[in-house]
Amino acid sequence: DDCGGQPKTPCGYESDAAAEAVRVRGTANGVTFAVGALGRPHRDVEIGVAYLGRLSTTIEGEAFVRRSNATLDITARDPLFGGAAPRDLTGRATLSYRLPDMIHAGVTWRATRRWSLGAQFHWLNYSIHDQLDLRLTGSQFRAPPAVLDRIVLHRGFVDVFGLQLAAAFALHPRLQLQAAALVQSSAVPAEAG
Repeated sequence: DDCGGQPKTPCGYESDAAAEAVRVRGTANGVTFAVGALGRPHRDVEIGVAYLGRLSTTIEGEAFVRRSNATLDITARDPLFGGAAPRDLTGRATLSYRLPDMIHAGVTWRATRRWSLGAQFHWLNYSIHDQLDLRLTGSQFRAPPAVLDRIVLHRGFVDVFGLQLAAAFALHPRLQLQAAALVQSSAVPAEAG
């Protein structure tokens, strides 16, 4: 939270003195849906597909803002602000965001009485989770020097694709040994790393 505030805790930004912190705590509700289908084109093959809908929600609650060292230094020296400004502010806020929808598809093949092989593919629409929209509505945030009343954080996420291959061996009718390998892309673009 307080990187840049002490020499021991640098932020790694272009200007550590300009670093600020914002935390939001509250509650939210949302509604989504899921649908799926399972088919058996052959007695030893099962194919399934499922869709989970996206979720748009808004958290309503309290925000904590820690002002940057640069802001505190300027207000302490400027007589227009009447002296030092408080470092920490608390007030009402809302945070809006969207969670991704996703598709899962898979196939299982019972190769023998004891061996089964499977493959699963999934897609997560993370590109819609591209921003957080924070609105600071508490009156304390408007006291000079005022804090921005709206902050939109662009995340730059991209869609995630994954493939899993699995094998299972039946040791007993009620006991199975399974192994799987998963390859999955990242929601954070490579150029952001």
